[in-house]
Amino acid sequence: MALSAFWLWIAAATSALCWGVHTFVGGREIVPPLFGSDLPAMPKHVLYFVWHIVTILLAFVAAGFALAALYPSAWPLAVQATLLSLVIALLILAVSVRYRMPFKDMPQWTIFFAMAAFGGVAMLG
Repeated sequence: MALSAFWLWIAAATSALCWGVHTFVGGREIVPPLFGSDLPAMPKHVLYFVWHIVTILLAFVAAGFALAALYPSAWPLAVQATLLSLVIALLILAVSVRYRMPFKDMPQWTIFFAMAAFGGVAMLG
């Protein structure tokens, strides 16, 4: 499968930027209030664990796009990164709709959709 390296690099850069913002900006704005909250220890630590899962996921999505851009035979990594990004964007939208939350309260869907869109455009060749 021939993918556009240009769009794969755009997807990789978008994912890497998202990872950086999540890790360094979000980490300062989200984690301290989480640990300062009066949530019981178990859900607090589960949420902290999930925070790190997202950190790892974003790094691997960026790496998948980059490796596919560097090595055309690694195209399945780009397909996987694209699908993961799309499913996560749809999940965020579904949660927002289900709980009647304004989309602006869960803006993460936009970046995951962008990563999926760039990956999808790359697949068009």
